[in-house]
Amino acid sequence: MKTIGCSLFVLISVLGFGQSGGLNTLDFLQLVQPARISAIGGANLSVFDGDANMTGFNPGLLNGQMHDKVALNFVDYFAGINYGNVSYTYGIDTVVDRVAQVNLMNANYGTMQYADATGQLTGGSFTANDAVLNLSYAQQLSKQIRGGVTMKFIYSAIESYQAFGVACDLGASYYNEEKELSMGFSVLNIGPNISYSDNGARESLPTQVLFGISKKLKYAPFRLSVTFENLQKWDLTVQNPNLTPQTDPLTGELIPVKQPGFLDKAMRHVVIGGEILLTKNFHIRTGFNYRRMRELSLAARPGLVGMSLGLGFRINRFHLSYARSSYHRAGGTNSISILTRIGDFRSKR
Repeated sequence: MKTIGCSLFVLISVLGFGQSGGLNTLDFLQLVQPARISAIGGANLSVFDGDANMTGFNPGLLNGQMHDKVALNFVDYFAGINYGNVSYTYGIDTVVDRVAQVNLMNANYGTMQYADATGQLTGGSFTANDAVLNLSYAQQLSKQIRGGVTMKFIYSAIESYQAFGVACDLGASYYNEEKELSMGFSVLNIGPNISYSDNGARESLPTQVLFGISKKLKYAPFRLSVTFENLQKWDLTVQNPNLTPQTDPLTGELIPVKQPGFLDKAMRHVVIGGEILLTKNFHIRTGFNYRRMRELSLAARPGLVGMSLGLGFRINRFHLSYARSSYHRAGGTNSISILTRIGDFRSKR
């Protein structure tokens, strides 16, 4: 079983490596939903615990601690856009810790006005929505390794144009309880090229390869996480058309635009997150996304772009999480998550 699983992961990694950024459709599949993940930088696939919200980047994190849990997530995005999801996790078999999860996500982009090529309003309006149904399954492969898969059924509608697609995620997790060390590897959004109706152009899904590691310090209430995202492509830099060569006022020589170096390109793959575990029921979280900072901040006034901050706490039978992520000096996003176990309500009757 392990040999087959490893061979499959290697094959999928090779397939995913051929994908390139900027040429994909249905990029809403990359939206960050749970507040906890938003708070620790926007990407994490290695924290192994009972939080059923942590499986979006890695179905291999599904485990028996998540049995009978319902999760609700809502994100207040930009320009009136909002999205959210609801999920339910069920433990099928305790012997090999087989777990399944169903997750429904919807993104609503609001109402937009019709306009011509010059921007003049022509009357009338239309809407746009995206939705995806995720069916996930995971089980124990060895004492410390779990493997999981997610099937995605995708629907997208913009005005009268529609698109349907099917994709899958593959993931694996490693957890050493004694050392409180966990790792994760996943390949997301593997599927055939699709196109919107009445459009002959077919575009690829946003396939992504990720690896992450998390470690709780032995003598301190801290958990540190480092996630390496978009490993299918080395150079993630985007050229800014507003940057042009300048003339040195003293020598008259032309000063070329500085190109990103090796360290800059490497750091664009890195997301750093941390959690302060003050008590079992109260956590403080923070994260830093270097790529977000480089792409979205203003050169003269970067501010806190790329940083995120959040809280996690428990009230009675509910685990609540909140996150504020800074995307630009003009504003950021707010994320709220609610997690509870259905069985807790049954036992109170």
